[in-house]
Amino acid sequence: MAQSTSEKRKSLANRVRSLAEMARALRKGQDFPVTRLTLLKALCQDERDGAHFLVHLAGSARDQLVRRKRPHHVPPKEWARQQQLAKDAVTTLWRYIKSSSARDATRLRKLLFEIRHVQDTYEPGSWGYVRIITNPSLLIVEDALEGVLSPAEMQSWAYRAARHFAERYDSRAPWGLVPRSAPLVEEIADFWCRRLYGRSSSEWLASVRDERKQSKPRRSTQTRKAPPSAGVMAHYPSIAYWVWERGWITLGHTEGSGAFVQALDEGGMAWEGKATYLTLDAALADLEKGLAHWLASN
Repeated sequence: MAQSTSEKRKSLANRVRSLAEMARALRKGQDFPVTRLTLLKALCQDERDGAHFLVHLAGSARDQLVRRKRPHHVPPKEWARQQQLAKDAVTTLWRYIKSSSARDATRLRKLLFEIRHVQDTYEPGSWGYVRIITNPSLLIVEDALEGVLSPAEMQSWAYRAARHFAERYDSRAPWGLVPRSAPLVEEIADFWCRRLYGRSSSEWLASVRDERKQSKPRRSTQTRKAPPSAGVMAHYPSIAYWVWERGWITLGHTEGSGAFVQALDEGGMAWEGKATYLTLDAALADLEKGLAHWLASN
């Protein structure tokens, strides 16, 4: 069944809210699985919005590349060439999404070929050959080119570009979105808030919270969920609250995720567990602990 216009707007708003709240939580020291960024796929369903998002990320990656100090292993001439490729790509991308000219499309394909060639070294790994990336900023520009030139696959390229843009590694945190990712996720949230609502993420989030305080939640008796049993409330209070008030959970492996247990809401993935557990009780205990932490911070 097709969504109504109001439902689509609510769904988009929930996803933008999740991004903005995630950025705030990261600044407070939390970490999240990088798959939380899959909610961007829904935001990029509109081809024009998706193209602008990809070009925005490419522009930020270009700026990072220009500011970066040249690595010792890269000759000065080659470093200058990589920086120029990123500049040319972003300039041509902006021109292309405005005009869609065949000439610019041809130029973008040529730039994509050249940028791919910069990092075309592959080495054998545990699961096959692995591509060696020495310039992460240039990889984001490459992702943007791929997405804009392949509209049918734009949503997947947008997620991939955002992942390469925001993912960081920290030995103290098991997930790809860590406190150092906060300003990057915030930039992503700011883009969508300004694109859809004309305000920064902090301004928009504050307005949403004000609206929530002024309105009382109303629940239809026809769609009211069955209340959790006393036993469930006693053993898994956070899980019970989640499925009663916020969203839903999944148990077992689902397509696109390696986690055995997940908690989701209309904004996307809120929490996901490990790939395997010794028992179902262990999975539920991990879910209860994860949701308790998430609810306390949100």
